[in-house]
Amino acid sequence: MNREIKRLRKEARSWFKSGRWVVKHGRKKLSARTMESLSESLRRLQEALKEGNLKQGRSSLKKVAALLKGEAASARKSTFREWTESILFALILVFVIRAFIVQPYKIPTGSMTPTLLGVKKVCPICGRQFRYDKDTCPNDGAKLVIEHVGDKILVNKFIYGAKTPDRIPFTGILLPFLQFPPIREPRRGDIVVFHFPEKLNTDYVKRLVGLPGETIEIRDGRIMADGKDVTTPEMERVNYRNLGNFGRRGQRFVVPSRGTSIPLDLNSSWYWRNLVKNDDHGLEIKDGVVLIDGEPNLSYTVEQDYYYVLGDNSINSRDSRYWGFVPRKYLAGEVFFKYWPPRRWGFVN
Repeated sequence: MNREIKRLRKEARSWFKSGRWVVKHGRKKLSARTMESLSESLRRLQEALKEGNLKQGRSSLKKVAALLKGEAASARKSTFREWTESILFALILVFVIRAFIVQPYKIPTGSMTPTLLGVKKVCPICGRQFRYDKDTCPNDGAKLVIEHVGDKILVNKFIYGAKTPDRIPFTGILLPFLQFPPIREPRRGDIVVFHFPEKLNTDYVKRLVGLPGETIEIRDGRIMADGKDVTTPEMERVNYRNLGNFGRRGQRFVVPSRGTSIPLDLNSSWYWRNLVKNDDHGLEIKDGVVLIDGEPNLSYTVEQDYYYVLGDNSINSRDSRYWGFVPRKYLAGEVFFKYWPPRRWGFVN
C-alpha cells in the first residue's frame, strides 16, 4: 500500500502544481463553476494523499486531470512556457551554485605538479614536451599530441565567504561585490584559486603558505614563519626553491596585513608598489617623490590582508616569489576535489 501511495503522490505532483497555478491565475478565463470544481478536487486530492487514502486519491486525481485537460485547459500554461520556465530555473540554479557554492576549474599548467596535473603536450617526432598553449613543435612543425588533459577540479566558494558576482559574465571585468561572512579564514596548506593580481581576468591555483603579518623565509627548501619551521604535512613533499624578488636565499619579508604602515623607500618599491595598486589607489613617482592619488607620501597604510602562495612544482612555478602577494579580496575559494580524469578522482590536499 505504501508503494502505491508513493507512486500516486509522484504522479499527482505535476497535476497538483498545474491545478494550483490555474486556480491562482485563471479566474478571468474560467467560469465560477469550473473554478469551484477544480478547487474542490484539488482539496480532496491533497487530503487523500495526506491520509493515505488510495481510492479517494485516484478518484480525485482523475477528476483534476479531466478538468485540466477539458474545461480548464485554456487557462493552463502552454508547453512552451513550462519548458521556458524550467530552463530559466535551471540556469538560475546553476548560476547561484557557481557564484556562491561550488565552481569547476581546469588546471592548464604544471605549476602544482604532482598534486594537480596540467595539460601535457608532446611532439610525436622529437618527443619534447610543451606547454598547454602550444599547438605545433617549433623544431619540426609536427602537431602536438595531448598526452594528459588538465585535471578538472571543484572549488569551495563559500568557505572563505561567498561573494556576489565580482565579474561581468564571460569577461574579466571586475565589479564591486558584497562578501558574506566566512565559514573560516584561509589556512596555511590550503590550495586556493585566486584572481591573478597582474591579470585579473586570469585565475591561478597555488598553495597558501604565508599568512598576513608573518615574516616569511624559504630556508633549505622549507617554509619558515617568524623564525619557526611551519611546513605542513601537505608541504613536506615540496623542496621550495629560493627564486625571484620574494624568495631569494636568506631574504626575510613580512606578508602585509591590514593596518600595517610601510615606508615608501624607492629601493624597496618591488615590495610595496602592487600593494598600493591592489587597494585601488593611483601611484606615481616623480623626481624621487611617491605620489598616491596625486598626494606625496612617505609611508603607506595597508588596507587589506594579503597571502603568500607557492606552487608545489617549485622549480617551475610562477608564484608569489616573483610577483608578490595575493589580496584577500582576490581569493575565489579552496580546491577540495578532482573530478576528471576518472583515474585521478578524489579529494585534494
